[in-house]
Amino acid sequence: MSKRHQKLGIKQTIQRHWMDRVVQMLLAGMNEKEIRNDLNDYLSTQKQSGGTGERGEKSYVMAISILASWFAPEQDLIQFRDEALSLARCSSSDKWLSLHWAIIAAAYPFWFNVAKQIGRLFNLQEQITQPQVFNRLKEQYGDRETVARNARYTVRSFVAWGVLKDSDTKGCYEKTAAVPIADQNRPY
Repeated sequence: MSKRHQKLGIKQTIQRHWMDRVVQMLLAGMNEKEIRNDLNDYLSTQKQSGGTGERGEKSYVMAISILASWFAPEQDLIQFRDEALSLARCSSSDKWLSLHWAIIAAAYPFWFNVAKQIGRLFNLQEQITQPQVFNRLKEQYGDRETVARNARYTVRSFVAWGVLKDSDTKGCYEKTAAVPIADQNRPY
């Protein structure tokens, strides 16, 4: 089993437009080094919250690790990434959400597990809370602060991507409209 199945790895909120940028660079034919250089410059001005401003190198380098799911996947995920990239090539960037989701979920199973627990909770109720999600994840990964912290960043990424919505109560979330995928071979 790959180490990726044991790592949590989501150490900050990931903005969807960062993922779009990576795919656009891949489709333009840029190589890993060129993409890393671009991201170093670009992410040094991008806040986790989606705004702009200066940030420390350590924080945006963590984001690059996650974005590398697209441009530098583990060996056993290259064919999967290549298939996703061919689908991206045939569609507009507003249709890439499912592709980004699949790429991150494959590279970071923790992302998938957070989504799975959220989905299970929503099957039972209309709103969910952070503690409900965190408690279910701690059952799987152990009761460590790292689990809650990484889950918090993952949940905030879901909100930033528009697949989860903040409710009026802090730490409470609501469903958003489902993103339909009409054809399993096409992300639109």
